[in-house]
Amino acid sequence: MEDEVIDARGRVLQLRKLSVLDRLRLFEAAGAELSRNDRWLGLAVLAASVGAIDGVPVPLPASKAGIEAAVQRLDEAGLAAVAAGLAPEPAFDVLYLAMHGVPFEMAAGLSPTQRFAWVVAVGQLKGRAFDWDSLSWRDG
Repeated sequence: MEDEVIDARGRVLQLRKLSVLDRLRLFEAAGAELSRNDRWLGLAVLAASVGAIDGVPVPLPASKAGIEAAVQRLDEAGLAAVAAGLAPEPAFDVLYLAMHGVPFEMAAGLSPTQRFAWVVAVGQLKGRAFDWDSLSWRDG
């Protein structure tokens, strides 16, 4: 994980690693129903993983409205940069995709956001489960 990323709009986003307590508080803020919605929660986790924008501290969202405001503030550019910053090393991803049938040149030419999406998609096609809460694979 990188400590900070620069999004397509030129904003410097300082990343924070969410602790177990941070994730628990995020679930509480999202509510019972949205905490079970992997897609919604995945975006919420990305937004909550930003600790500062251009040096201005960003608190952990404490409500559904706070999560939505953070997602809106970051927009597509910010969320894509955060996802890329939280993703594993690019060389590993390229090799993983190549080992699973994606031509090496194609995998190497993907943007960090595209590569992340492809790794998750290929992993799920191979029967693995991706945990959007922790942005990691579920064991078992």
